[in-house]
Amino acid sequence: ERMKTEFLANISHELRTPLTPIKGFASILQTRELPLERTRGFADEIRVAADQMERVIAQLVNFATIVGGRLTLDPEPVPTRSLVDEAVKRWSARVDGTHRVVRRVAAHTRVYQRLSARRRAAATNRYVPDRPTVVKR
Repeated sequence: ERMKTEFLANISHELRTPLTPIKGFASILQTRELPLERTRGFADEIRVAADQMERVIAQLVNFATIVGGRLTLDPEPVPTRSLVDEAVKRWSARVDGTHRVVRRVAAHTRVYQRLSARRRAAATNRYVPDRPTVVKR
């Protein structure tokens, strides 16, 4: 029951995070006359947030499919360093000077991806629990 509550709280947060800029920028576009360049910038932000929301929804569908036993898992080794490097690159561009993203991976650590290779790209932009699962072999 505790895990279910935590899961729902996290999903709620993950859905609201991209919804905030969508609503905010849409409201600005609806109520103000803006230069075309600024309008396009707001539209780009809305698209980015919508893409983020789409990834969260896809992950929810994957989760439901896994829980329902309708998805066959195919564990495969993932090159840890490149996966972590991509996550650091993606998140470093999003933080200001008061924060920093640090990469620390122990030598010879392997992370096993549990979904298909085409889902791997989404893995670098997903919620990471307090204790991510890392398998050493």
